[in-house]
Amino acid sequence: MHHPRRLGSILLGLTAAACASGGLEDPAGRPNAPELTFAQFAEQAVYIEERDIYLVDGDTPVRTVEELQDIYNHIGRLRRSFGDASSETNPNALSVNTVGGRDDLWDEATRRDLTFCVSQDFGARHATVVEAMIQAGGAWAGVADVRFVHHPEHDASCRPSNAAVVFDVRPVNAGGEYLAAAFFPSWTRDQRTVLIDASSFDTGGAVDLEGILRHELGHVLGFRHEHTRPEAGTCFEDTDYRPLTPYDRDSVMHYPQCNGNAASTLALTAVDAEGARSAYGPPLASTPTDPTTPPSDPTVPGDPSDPSMPTEPPPPPSDPTPPAPTVDCKRAGGTIGRGDSHLYPPLFLSGEVTLRMTGVGDPDLYAWVAGTLELCISDSPGATEGCTLRGTGGPLFVEVYGYEAGNYQLEVCAR
Repeated sequence: MHHPRRLGSILLGLTAAACASGGLEDPAGRPNAPELTFAQFAEQAVYIEERDIYLVDGDTPVRTVEELQDIYNHIGRLRRSFGDASSETNPNALSVNTVGGRDDLWDEATRRDLTFCVSQDFGARHATVVEAMIQAGGAWAGVADVRFVHHPEHDASCRPSNAAVVFDVRPVNAGGEYLAAAFFPSWTRDQRTVLIDASSFDTGGAVDLEGILRHELGHVLGFRHEHTRPEAGTCFEDTDYRPLTPYDRDSVMHYPQCNGNAASTLALTAVDAEGARSAYGPPLASTPTDPTTPPSDPTVPGDPSDPSMPTEPPPPPSDPTPPAPTVDCKRAGGTIGRGDSHLYPPLFLSGEVTLRMTGVGDPDLYAWVAGTLELCISDSPGATEGCTLRGTGGPLFVEVYGYEAGNYQLEVCAR
């Protein structure tokens, strides 16, 4: 078993020029985060020998010492410019990783067939990891045109050399240095591994294995840490990203300990869903059938002389008043914790769509129609929420977010 080791003397001889002393201050003279030389910064990085990468900021993968130096330099620029109108910052996030100024995303074919295996080296925990991966991948597939597919026939040979899958999921003995680690789309097959440390199975906090993997699969899709934004005020990384949405401290890609939501379960928020859709498009779904269209009859009409065949058309209805419009309602409900998110599968509704929620506590209601500007944000105090949207027949998403813990009953009606 390979064990991660910290960088140390291997860097000290390479970085003398980078280890200048002196504090970093922004133009206003305000002191910034604790001063670190590059050697001290590098000492905090974790080296994973079996993948030949470094990890910084918990699970951010870095492939070379030069990239590590680049992150260190970007952090310095961000700290110096924090709060400065001319600062080197991005105005929005969820953020997608960039390489050479281009978005680091999967192509159209691969994004819909992100195949993976789960190593049998997990032993008794193998089924737990498979289920968590399926649920985490399903959360992203529910909001964007992506699809994660488990290939169990490759679990016995689940390693970076297996080219039959896009990536592998394997255990690692990190000694608690990190919970899990992933990769970005531009990485080569031998580097495309999701590593899971034993500490991920019992974090002792609000985040469980499924939440951890939702976060890691966000990296697999090319999304950066939300807390790399200056708005977080800490945990800066670099500026090699393109903003997709407004800053979201509740994001699945935001560490709770980096001035995020301390109660976060790393669930996808409505803002995460918006960012994923902007990068990959809305989720694919089959065209809904029209229940008012009768099925075609492939049989040959009978002999008109058959006494069972009507000889005259039926009489017109006695009451010409048209029927009242049909109201199609969907209902759901449940108990939600503070910081939790309940994102429902898409509905395919047309016309006026009314959403109503009642209950106790303070859950908030969000809804949006894919590919349109139709958006509902109902976040008044308490559990009574509601709004109206115009359905297009395309995917309509509904999310309940626990601003505070509570119970709710939700009704979505189209007419």
